[in-house]
Amino acid sequence: YANHVSGGYGKGKKILKNMSLELYPGQSLGLLGSNGSGKSTFLKICLHQLKYSGVLNTTSDMAIIP
Repeated sequence: YANHVSGGYGKGKKILKNMSLELYPGQSLGLLGSNGSGKSTFLKICLHQLKYSGVLNTTSDMAIIP
């Protein structure tokens, strides 16, 4: 789950702002949006590749399928 997660690239460059969601085992999530809307940023935050604020709880069996 994600609770009030915000993050982005460096100081003052928050792309994702105050996002909350909850997924249960076996569920899938599709991300749709225009260029620059935060899709890749959200995935990088979920993989802990970018710094973020808020609460993020991911499991080791999370997979990204391009």
